[in-house]
Amino acid sequence: MAERLACDLAVQGLVIISGMARGVDTASHRGAISAKGKTVAVFGTGVDAIYPKENSRLSEQILVLGGALISEFPLGTFAAPQNFLIRNRILSGMSRGVLVVEAAEYSGTRITAHLALEQNCDVSCRARQRHQQEFLGTEHTHQTWRQAVSDLGGRVGGSPDRSATCIDQACLP
Repeated sequence: MAERLACDLAVQGLVIISGMARGVDTASHRGAISAKGKTVAVFGTGVDAIYPKENSRLSEQILVLGGALISEFPLGTFAAPQNFLIRNRILSGMSRGVLVVEAAEYSGTRITAHLALEQNCDVSCRARQRHQQEFLGTEHTHQTWRQAVSDLGGRVGGSPDRSATCIDQACLP
C-alpha cells in the first residue's frame, strides 16, 4: 500500500519524505525510487549510521536519484528510541502534508501526525482494515481529527486550506 501510494505521488512530482525505518518508511522510499522520483530520508541517527542496516542499498539509491539523507544528529550517533521521536518533528516540519498509511495505537506515526497538525500541515489517513491491532492508532487518530475538523467548521489550525482527511471509508468509525 505505502509503496504504491508513494510511487503514485512521486510520479506527480511530489518529494516523498520518510524516516527510513522498516515497514512503511522503507516501502515509501522504494515507491519513490520505482517512480524515479525524489525522496528524502530523515534519520534518527547520524547520517553515517544507516539504520536499519538492511537499508544501506536503499540509501545509496536515494542519493543516486538526487534525493537526500538528512539528520540533525551528529555523525556517529547510533539508534536510540528517543531520537526517533525527535526525528518525527523534522519529518512533519519538512512536509506540506502527512499521509498516515498505518499507525499502531501508541506509535511515532501518531506523534508525527499530531506534530503536522500543530505545524499547520494537511494530514490524511489510509487504513486497510478496521479493528486490526496495527491500525488502531489510525482509527483513533482519525476520530480525533474528524472531531477537530468538525469543531473548527471543517478547518484544522484555523486555516481554510489545511484539513484532516480520510481517503478511504475504512478509516471511518
